[in-house]
Amino acid sequence: MQIESTRLGTIEIDKDRIINFPQGIPGFLEEKQFVLIPMGEDNPFFFLHSVTNKDLSFIVIEPHIFFRDYELMLSEELIESLSIDKPEDVAIYTIVTIKDDIKKATTNLQAPIVVNAVKLVAKQYILNDSQYLTRQPLFPQKSNTDEVAVTNEASMSGSGAKEE
Repeated sequence: MQIESTRLGTIEIDKDRIINFPQGIPGFLEEKQFVLIPMGEDNPFFFLHSVTNKDLSFIVIEPHIFFRDYELMLSEELIESLSIDKPEDVAIYTIVTIKDDIKKATTNLQAPIVVNAVKLVAKQYILNDSQYLTRQPLFPQKSNTDEVAVTNEASMSGSGAKEE
């Protein structure tokens, strides 16, 4: 099956890999079918692209690649609505925002996309846990104090000063 994409052109997809969002995605409730498209080999980013809207795609990641301690408890209601039988049937993705610089990219850890990877049904699940941010930086930012400390250590070690 082929779909059109403003960003990617004409794409051949396997219709058996279409992920159904029965309730849509918040802000895009009319969009019910998406497909995951890898951005390349050994690349942690995917496009979550609408099957019907050529202008709609999200960049997503598997959050555990960037945040090893990321945990969420799925409600019984969510488990039931996605027909999840086993924990290993679940895939988790988070939406990434990239503005001008990939180094400043953020992801929404507070509203992950939960997918029953066997039955290909999904929902964006809003957590009531405030430990996670809606704009969590993907890459740690260096602070100016870190750079100053490194610079000062480097200049001291090369200054010929001796420790006593």
